[in-house]
Amino acid sequence: MNYYFSSDWHFRHYRMVKERGFGDVDEMDECILDGINKTVSHNDKIYFLGDFTIGGDPEYYRNRIRCKNLVLIFGNHDKQFRKGERWKRWFNEAYDAREIKIGDQYIYLHHYACRVWSKSHYGSFHCFGHSHHSLSDDPHALSMDVGIDGDWGFRPISFDEVKAFMSRKAWKPIDHHEPRD
Repeated sequence: MNYYFSSDWHFRHYRMVKERGFGDVDEMDECILDGINKTVSHNDKIYFLGDFTIGGDPEYYRNRIRCKNLVLIFGNHDKQFRKGERWKRWFNEAYDAREIKIGDQYIYLHHYACRVWSKSHYGSFHCFGHSHHSLSDDPHALSMDVGIDGDWGFRPISFDEVKAFMSRKAWKPIDHHEPRD
C-alpha cells in the first residue's frame, strides 16, 4: 500500500474554474478525477484534507475514484458529511485532525495550516490544505500545503514526494516549552 495526500478538490465549485485555468466545471472535475485515478491504485490510501464537493453529489464523485481507502479530514466545506455521520457512506474514516505514523515518520493532518503541531519540535511533518497554495512556504517548518492546486499537477502527492519536499527544508528543532533568552 502506498500513501497519498491531497485536499481541496472542490468538485462542482464554479468559482474555482477560472482560478484553476479551466473552461468549465466539468473540465475541472474530469481533470481532477483523471489525476487521482492515474496516480493512486485501488488498494492505496489517500488522506484527503478537506473540501470534497461544493454542491455536487458526493456519491457520484466517490464512485468515480478507484482508490477504496479514502480518509477524510473535515474541511470548512464538508459540513454535509458531519450530519448523522454521513461521511461513512463515502469515506473509510473521518476526523477533525489526525496524527498518523508511516514507518518512523509522524505526520499531523489538518485542513488548516498550523505554526506548531504535535511533535513538531521532534520532526513531525504537518500536511494541510485550505489555502490553495496562497501561503508562503516556511523553509524552517516541516509543513506543506498538499492541495490539489500544487505544482505537481491536479493529483494527490505521495508520501515519498512529501518526504523529498521536507528534506529540502532548513529545519531546526525548537522546543516551544523552553524559556527564551
